[in-house]
Amino acid sequence: MVDRVGQQLGHYRLLRVLGQGSFAAVYLGEHQYLERPAAIKVLHVRMEPGKQEAFRREARTIAQLSHPHIIGVHDFGIEDQTPYLAMEYTPNGTLRARHPSGSRLSFEQIISYVKQIASALDYAHTQYVIHRDVKPENILLNAKHELVLSDFGLAVAQPLLNSLSTQNLAGTPLYMAPEQIRGKPCAASDQYALGVIVYEWLCGEVPFRGTLYEVLDQHLNAPPPGLCERLPQLPQAAEDAVLGALAKDPQHRFPTVQDFATVLSETFFATQSLALNGSFEHRIRDEVTHFVSTSEPSEQDSTDGVSQPRLKVVKSAEEKPEQILSTSSQLPMPGQTTSKTVRSSLAQTNRQRLLRRVRSFWITGVLEQSLHGAALMALGLEKQPDAVANPWHLVVQQPDTAPCSLPEGTRITQVYDDADGELLILGAPGAGKTTLLLELARDLLERAEQDEQHPMPVLFNLSSWAMKPQSLVDWLIEELSTKYQVPRKLGQALVTTDQILPLLDGLDEVATKDRGACIEAINAYRQEHGLLPLAVCSRSADYLAQTTRVLLRSAVVVQPLSGQQIENYLRSAGPQVEALLMALRQDSDLQELATTPLMLNLLLLAYQGMSRQEIAPLGTLLAKQQQVFATYVQRMLHRQGTQDNYTSQQTMHWLAYLARQMKQENQTEFYIEGIQPSWLEKSGVRRLYFTLITGFLGALFAALIAGIVSGILSTWTSYLLRWVLSEYSPQKWHSSDLMYIWGHWLFSRVLPNLYSVLSTAIGGLLVGLVGGLLVGLAGGLLVGLLNIRETKIKPLGVIIWSWETLSRDVVVSLLIGCLCIFLIGCGFLTGLVGNPVGVLITREVSTQSVAVVAICPPGSCTTAIPAPSSPSALKEFQSVLKSLLSSQLISGVIFGFVGGLVSGFLGGKRNDY
Repeated sequence: MVDRVGQQLGHYRLLRVLGQGSFAAVYLGEHQYLERPAAIKVLHVRMEPGKQEAFRREARTIAQLSHPHIIGVHDFGIEDQTPYLAMEYTPNGTLRARHPSGSRLSFEQIISYVKQIASALDYAHTQYVIHRDVKPENILLNAKHELVLSDFGLAVAQPLLNSLSTQNLAGTPLYMAPEQIRGKPCAASDQYALGVIVYEWLCGEVPFRGTLYEVLDQHLNAPPPGLCERLPQLPQAAEDAVLGALAKDPQHRFPTVQDFATVLSETFFATQSLALNGSFEHRIRDEVTHFVSTSEPSEQDSTDGVSQPRLKVVKSAEEKPEQILSTSSQLPMPGQTTSKTVRSSLAQTNRQRLLRRVRSFWITGVLEQSLHGAALMALGLEKQPDAVANPWHLVVQQPDTAPCSLPEGTRITQVYDDADGELLILGAPGAGKTTLLLELARDLLERAEQDEQHPMPVLFNLSSWAMKPQSLVDWLIEELSTKYQVPRKLGQALVTTDQILPLLDGLDEVATKDRGACIEAINAYRQEHGLLPLAVCSRSADYLAQTTRVLLRSAVVVQPLSGQQIENYLRSAGPQVEALLMALRQDSDLQELATTPLMLNLLLLAYQGMSRQEIAPLGTLLAKQQQVFATYVQRMLHRQGTQDNYTSQQTMHWLAYLARQMKQENQTEFYIEGIQPSWLEKSGVRRLYFTLITGFLGALFAALIAGIVSGILSTWTSYLLRWVLSEYSPQKWHSSDLMYIWGHWLFSRVLPNLYSVLSTAIGGLLVGLVGGLLVGLAGGLLVGLLNIRETKIKPLGVIIWSWETLSRDVVVSLLIGCLCIFLIGCGFLTGLVGNPVGVLITREVSTQSVAVVAICPPGSCTTAIPAPSSPSALKEFQSVLKSLLSSQLISGVIFGFVGGLVSGFLGGKRNDY
């Protein structure tokens, strides 16, 4: 390494060495003109011109980071192909120098450090920068003895989207996350490194030690040793927090580094004083606050009979230190209150993430976008008490239960509050029911964000309930999983503990035959969760046609727009709608169409900027409505610029086709992966699809895999067994060593005749290939042609191994496969009379027949976890490929081994080898 002391780099003169590393050296430098000290990091490389721009980009990214706990970059440059960075000078050294290896820090000191580091890392992650080399040597102490994170030399710009690229391995192995070892670092990799540091500070050593390859292997596969085993006085919750940050899967770690710091901090405050050297340090504070479990919970502190922890304040002025010690000793044992504290922090994080998803999709993505920049209209509302099955109302209609209009300007949230959160919203198509529900959701989201005790409002569309009628609880859990990507266990906990406030839209979109059952499912949910608010939205005519009523307290019907509301709305759009206003005054049919917000908005978008002569729909009311739709579609197509790709007729034809299929399938949201074979219009096309895809390609692929594996394995198994039977008589088996037989066969038969052995293996491969092709072609076409039941495509998320599924399907497959055994018998008889080719081909055909049966349905050894509403196509393909490969490799091994044994026994005395 070149000693650069005394040299000049840019505007900086290098005064002395501060530190040396394998990648760079750090010097104390002084600015030539400002006489300001700086730490100059000089990389030990000669950078070619082609790589210099990449260095400048990375340096600019790092220099833009501005945070009190991230070291500042003053300047950077390249001098004679040597890159360098001029950074803030920190005179107090590194944390490694302050706390050498083997040091054990107090829990309070660890919390203080972790909070500062977490703050810096989370800020960097929001700037799409990951550090990749977090370790005590890269954590410095500034002049105020505050921590600053340095050495972003390994930092890379975090991709905005998930990338399939693999980056070079970089970092310090002792602190390296599993995904970083695999070349795919992410923000959670920095959290893992911080978890290793905390582990080291707690017990004095890192969790994994050994040679380089041993350490990397342990990071990938071995669980960290438990902390409580080494430190019995450490709370279990603290160990859970550290091991949570050290999870092998980055998705199983805390959502952010700050969440890890928060949970770790709460475990400290829940236990107060904790010394890791074996003694307790008791400090008299002005006020000690901790959680204790009350033995006699009050009504406010108990839910469903479960005691809740209460906050107790102990004044130190009123108690002696011994009393404080006594209070500390009465804290709940590890895994009780402290675990609740950890779970509470995680629950808060999950809560905020779900609320953000609901707001992002429904409020920002739907409500605000649908308004096209206009303000919400104050819709007229009318109470309709008879629309609900309120047990407090008499069956006969009384004057006070007759429909009545609410005061003008009444907001839906006020109606919801007056109904104690039990509300049914009815209206005509396009009347603004869903908009009102979204407006209510927006207000309830604000309440939930401000009050952690408020249930989380989540919108659900009931159209998907009819696809699989079930209890509303099960359906809500499934919808949380598929629509909001909430894990099923978490979703079940949220629903069963009444943390979800369901806002149910689209009751009218449930098929007529299932609508009554859906209302009964809602009522059953109401009876089980009667104190939880609930809102339901439906078209008036479709709901009132049912004899069953929902068990809610109040119902409102959205009223048609008045003439004044229509005119005020259009005038707010400016002078471009004067012609439309004139047409509405002169045409009563157009005015009737405009009485719903949906049609009024369509009229505005369709005829904005047109003259009175151009706005001239003719015919009946229905005909005029169709003309408005056609004009609107043409305007939208022209605005979106899609006319170059498809004609208007083609676009409208396929949009109409798509709408029909979505209505038939009870779908309100379209995803390309949701297209089903039943959407094919002609039955002949559907049958062709099942024949080619489900039968031919599926069976052919499966049979080829199983055929090649079983062909090679059965040939070698038969070859070995025939040799054993010819060389060793059964009377000598008891005295023969199995390993000796294996070694004798390998060295006396296989190696001297390697060419012959390879030829035999290639022969087995070809036989398996032929067998797989025959069975795949014939069996696949047969399966496809006879498959009358239409298969429903289900997107796959994750494929996991299932021994239960494997054992069940293999038994069934073997029973069915016995029907093919006669082929094996025919093949063996042919072989015994002198035609070995016949026995090989026939055995392989029969083996593949059994194998094809074994993969119906494919993936007999796996279980599929459903994918979210919009999964990755590549991940789905990988999941299906893994399922087929695993099932067919097993089929090939089983049937190849069994076929080889049987063939070897029957032909063992033929000394053909």
